[in-house]
Amino acid sequence: MPEGDTIAYAAQRIRPVLEGHVPDEIRTPHPSHRLDRWPERLDGRAVTEIRTHGKHLFIRFGRAERISSGGFDGDLTLHSHLRMTGSWGVYRMGQRWRRSPHRAWLVLARAGSEVVQFDGPVLELLTESRIRFDQRLNALGPDILAPDFDYDRFLARLRAEDYTRGIGDALL
Repeated sequence: MPEGDTIAYAAQRIRPVLEGHVPDEIRTPHPSHRLDRWPERLDGRAVTEIRTHGKHLFIRFGRAERISSGGFDGDLTLHSHLRMTGSWGVYRMGQRWRRSPHRAWLVLARAGSEVVQFDGPVLELLTESRIRFDQRLNALGPDILAPDFDYDRFLARLRAEDYTRGIGDALL
């Protein structure tokens, strides 16, 4: 099962390929996304940010001409959660993938590289307003892998709650 550190590592591999660039090609080969028109909706948009929150990966797309001025309404974000079966891979164009091509849900190609998401049960394209009002995403707790994670605050909250709770339950 992919854990938060696996997703953070995937994001580190994806950033140099996509962040700050418009993908050369976007494919959604999985039947559940073939009719979603993501290639058309993301056409001409640059990847402005790749971030993680625990086991969630967010790839934000904005208009290429707006990269330097930051986000604006109209940005779109790919949200991925791999659950137990999914994975992200970064490959040189033509390199054999670690999983079968029929298991690919999303392919983002740029400059001779392909970023591929396989078997991702949660893969959705969200508008900024959908992200703001999505109860699942707004209910995410603190990200213990984030650079700005407040360990002291976390420990204080943990100690203030049920001190008999096991560490595994506390981390969940």
